[in-house]
Amino acid sequence: MPRPGLRVCSKKKVKVKLPGGGTAVHYKREKPKPAKCAICGAQLGGVPRL
Repeated sequence: MPRPGLRVCSKKKVKVKLPGGGTAVHYKREKPKPAKCAICGAQLGGVPRL
């Protein structure tokens, strides 16, 4: 079982091949959704997706 910090849905599971031929699971943080306007729903320009 992964450590508690990785047991969340905000992390993507990525299968990685190892040199010995096996596979391992790495956890990658998902990018947040782009910011959008509350009135029209258009994507806001100039706002970073950190």
